[in-house]
Amino acid sequence: MSREEEKVKLQLALCAGLAVVAAAALCGCPGAGRAGAAFDSAELNANATQIQNIAADAALIFVGTVQSLGEAPPVWSGFALAEQEVTYGVTSVIKGSYSGSTITVAHVLVNGARQARSDGAVGVDPLIFAAGNQLIVMTQAPVGNRAEDISEEYSVIPYSEQNLAALNALLGT
Repeated sequence: MSREEEKVKLQLALCAGLAVVAAAALCGCPGAGRAGAAFDSAELNANATQIQNIAADAALIFVGTVQSLGEAPPVWSGFALAEQEVTYGVTSVIKGSYSGSTITVAHVLVNGARQARSDGAVGVDPLIFAAGNQLIVMTQAPVGNRAEDISEEYSVIPYSEQNLAALNALLGT
């Protein structure tokens, strides 16, 4: 077999392998594309690659308890950025550095996004961001006691030991 034929054979084998991994990830198969990561919901497992990318880009990841919601703006993001602030009590830091006991995060509001209200009103989803809920929160680098979220889809996921273990597996920690 010539060197060129070997190269083509290897490329075909790689493509076939990638196709299998992609198909497994698209069907939400547990463990697809990641080692040892299993969230406590099918939705999170199906979106583990997106969560992994967001977590990799986050400067700060922490476990926090929702303390209060700021006022929602009158319109969704569009021509201008619309955000709603959420204040958290910080339980623990998973990635990055933060020493405060509370932090206020500005969450981007995009109509139809996972973290947005689904009833037509503008704002964060009141079920996800209910006072007392524990969440794993991923943000850009904080400035003082404030930070910007990093995604309108998965910058927060419900806190559970299983979700924390799955996130740590995705981060390789």
